[in-house]
Amino acid sequence: PEIIRIHSNAVSNDGIDAYYFRDIQTSIIQILTFQPSSAQQFQTDIQYYINLFKNESDNYFSKRIIFDVRNNPGGYVYLGAQTLRFLFPQAGHPIYPVVDQIRTPMNKEFATLDEYLQRISKDESELFVNAEDMSVDGQFYTKGGRTRKTTSNEFNKSLTVDLTEKYQIYRNHINNFISKASNWKWKRQILYNPEDVLIITDGLCASTCSQFVKAIQQKHLARIVAAGVRDPRDPNKRQDIAIAGSGSATTVASIQSLRDFDGYKTRWNISNIPGPFIRSGISMGFANRGLYGYNYQSKDELMEYKIVDADFRYEYAPNVGDEIVDIDQVGDFYSSILELEEELLGNQQRTNKGKKCLSWEVDFVQAGSKGDCRGCLRGDQHSVFGYPCSTRGITEQEGRNIDGTSKIGVFDEEQCVFSHCK
Repeated sequence: PEIIRIHSNAVSNDGIDAYYFRDIQTSIIQILTFQPSSAQQFQTDIQYYINLFKNESDNYFSKRIIFDVRNNPGGYVYLGAQTLRFLFPQAGHPIYPVVDQIRTPMNKEFATLDEYLQRISKDESELFVNAEDMSVDGQFYTKGGRTRKTTSNEFNKSLTVDLTEKYQIYRNHINNFISKASNWKWKRQILYNPEDVLIITDGLCASTCSQFVKAIQQKHLARIVAAGVRDPRDPNKRQDIAIAGSGSATTVASIQSLRDFDGYKTRWNISNIPGPFIRSGISMGFANRGLYGYNYQSKDELMEYKIVDADFRYEYAPNVGDEIVDIDQVGDFYSSILELEEELLGNQQRTNKGKKCLSWEVDFVQAGSKGDCRGCLRGDQHSVFGYPCSTRGITEQEGRNIDGTSKIGVFDEEQCVFSHCK
């Protein structure tokens, strides 16, 4: 199919690019970074493209959508979380990533500063809220007695650290997506069903991007394909869909700039904040918050150390440093992935065995049209139920192959399972 790059005077952001397959009514949004030169323009562009693709009378109306996050280095944590819930309003709790910190003298000083800023300027500051009930929690750092013990099998040594309570860094009171969607036609509506959304990653989606795609996978909001090459020494080795999955990161340079800011010097004990490196020209960055999972099964697991699997793999091996810039090559890349998906899950010619599906998928559209799962709604009218896939497991991993890819089955119209909340 022919691919078109979408140009518009209204779109001029360095974080977004977009394409369109007219023949198959499929759109592509490349999310290049979550740290664009203008976060507000980034949000404007996201809504602009969704408006194009959802408008049935527009030349770019799309029945399916692809989000390409390959090589996205991350960026602002709040922007990733807000973008996720704008595109997938059914994502549910947690609204922002659930994190914690190691309790150290330096982190204590920064927590003191954060609590002060939260107290004097709630309308402009990020708010530290309870991970479960979303209440503002100024004592997240000091209360509780959580610890974590890490053991090295190689050296037979262990280290135990004190941890803060889990919390979220809430920012919905400073969220341009909310104001943009106040009178939006598709406000709080599912924009695309999971089987109509494809996320393309190469495993180098990092930091905030890692939070973005791991939430999508664990919430079952889209099909995920990993582009890359299997290890010939171990073809069944699992591939993590993203890297650097911490709660947030900082740098020595950033710490020094805050340490030297005159307006904060009376608010903390500066002796607890290390000074600069002795040698000039040295730089270092590191994760300063741990990130926990997005569903019940993973809520106590650190995402930096948990492999989150793609649903299927696309064998792709570009030369290091090469970028696809030719429009025909761009089209070939995306069409090849769509052809592979059709080969694995194609439902163009249905058999008597029914419609193919990934193990985690739930067909709530057909179930809703037939009214087969209405009995499940008696306890909660806000729940959505549907037909499960025949390869669905009791746990997520039971529904996956040895290499982590999703098992393929057919929808079981004799059963009903929970899908999501309205």
